[in-house]
Amino acid sequence: MQRIANQLIPGEKMKDWRIIEAIDVTKPASIIIQIEAQTFMRCEKNELRFKMPKNWFPSHLFSLAKRKHSLMMGVPHTIEMEVEFILPEGAKFRRIPKSKKMASDCLSFARSFLKTKGGLKVKEILIGFCERISAKDYPAVRDEIDKIIQLQEEEVVVTLP
Repeated sequence: MQRIANQLIPGEKMKDWRIIEAIDVTKPASIIIQIEAQTFMRCEKNELRFKMPKNWFPSHLFSLAKRKHSLMMGVPHTIEMEVEFILPEGAKFRRIPKSKKMASDCLSFARSFLKTKGGLKVKEILIGFCERISAKDYPAVRDEIDKIIQLQEEEVVVTLP
């Protein structure tokens, strides 16, 4: 659990975890992890800035401009992450990235933001449909991946009281 949590937010400390669903192999595993991360947010004057945790790192797979051989993606898969941020009392959101959906023949990516009383819920879903991406199709898929990488770099900005 600690490794998974540390992949989402490097340098964090896992405080607690709970398995919700991990028995039925036909359903996705569902786990709640509560963490504490001292360096997750950047403080600038009276603002806190942070990026969403990442559970998928496409820049590792799509680092080449072009390929000579197919890129093996593995079996079709779904990666889903829900994160809830609880703000300090009196803090307000100055900027929240827009919810977004993107789809291609091989991938589907969706990210949504929902303001809650005192916080923010973020849901991200990535679905991989293809076992492999041909060298011919790779540049077009890589262009789509670049857009996802840009989305992953967007920040939430919170104004402190």
